[in-house]
Amino acid sequence: MNLLELNRQFQQFMQLIESKEGEISDEQLTELVVVETALITKVDSCVFVLDKLEAEAAFYKGQAERLAAYAQTCTSAHKRLKERILEAVKLSPGERIEGETVSFSTKSNPAKLVITDEALVPDEYHIVVVSVDNAKVKQAIKLGTVVPGAHVEHGQRLAITRPQK
Repeated sequence: MNLLELNRQFQQFMQLIESKEGEISDEQLTELVVVETALITKVDSCVFVLDKLEAEAAFYKGQAERLAAYAQTCTSAHKRLKERILEAVKLSPGERIEGETVSFSTKSNPAKLVITDEALVPDEYHIVVVSVDNAKVKQAIKLGTVVPGAHVEHGQRLAITRPQK
C-alpha cells in the first residue's frame, strides 16, 4: 500500500474511533495498530528514499560541475591551439601550411559591426525593452493595491522534522 492509501485508511480509523467515542472492538484495534505500524514504516521508508535521492543529486551535480570544468579546459586548450596555428599560418609563405592529411590556411571573416559608443548611435537604431518590475508589483499588492494582470500566490512545501539525538 502506498503512503496516501495508508494515510487515508488511518484517517478512516480515527474517524471511526471518534464516531464511536473511543469504543472499538479488539479486532478493530488490532487492525488500527497494523495500519499505524505500516504508516510509520512507510514514512520512515520515504525519508530514506528522500535522503538517498538528495545524496545522489548532490553527487551528480558535483560530477556535472567537474565535467563542465573539464569541458571548459578542453575548449580553452582547443581555442589556444587554433590561435597558435593561425599565428604560424600567417607567418608562413603563402599563408598556408600543408601536412600529409590536412592543410591550414587563412580565410577572411564576414564584416563585423563594432559599436564604440552607443550614446552616439541615433535613436532609430535603438531597441526599447519594457519589462515588469516584479518586486515593485509584489510590494504594491502586499500593501493592498489591486494590480490588474497580477496576483500573489502562496504555495506549500514539505517540512521534514527529524528527532534530536
